[in-house]
Amino acid sequence: MTTTDHLILTTPRIAEEMNADRETGHRMTMSLFPHTDAPDARAAWNVLWTVLPGSTVLIRTSYTETLRLSDWVKQYDHHATTPRATGEHVSFTVELAALRTPRVHVDPAVHAKLKAGADGTARPPGQGKAYRANKVPVPRDQLDEWLSTKLTRHGIAAERVEVQWYRTIRLPNHRDSLPITRIHATGVITDADTYNETKQDARNLGKGKSYGAGLIVEDNELNENRP
Repeated sequence: MTTTDHLILTTPRIAEEMNADRETGHRMTMSLFPHTDAPDARAAWNVLWTVLPGSTVLIRTSYTETLRLSDWVKQYDHHATTPRATGEHVSFTVELAALRTPRVHVDPAVHAKLKAGADGTARPPGQGKAYRANKVPVPRDQLDEWLSTKLTRHGIAAERVEVQWYRTIRLPNHRDSLPITRIHATGVITDADTYNETKQDARNLGKGKSYGAGLIVEDNELNENRP
């Protein structure tokens, strides 16, 4: 899969509003794409967005057609997302939904019943009913370990991770909220395929992609590719 980075310069007021109200940011981002009644079509475009310093909005997507530029777009540029190689050093900023699945003990008898077929015979691995605990926020005092594990899983051997902030983002229209942390990390790419997949579409990077989370912004791209 290939993706394109769309850099949009807007007004300070619009940038502040999109950053403060993530539901508004999501709606404004998706207004640049064609309307469709098929939600799977939009999901296939792998749309990520974030607000950068200097009233700039970055949108990364696999959508290949021209965006429908709105009146809030003051300047615009785009280029292919840059892939990286194993062994390269990278420094980047990313927002992550700080959620994890807690360890839950399931009684063996309950587990066997969930996984059994109609005749009571155990099914092969991966079959049978599923059970899953609800995700919970990562406690602040466990955040560093959680971040190190997550970055390692996505092909990065982190040398330094700075937590810039950690707060709860309210989503009133969905009667929900998300604990979000913004980090700046420096490290070495240990698995280019995994890292590039993560950079392109935030695969398995967690929730919140509709609301500005999951988009990796490398420092050199931030400095070189402004509109």
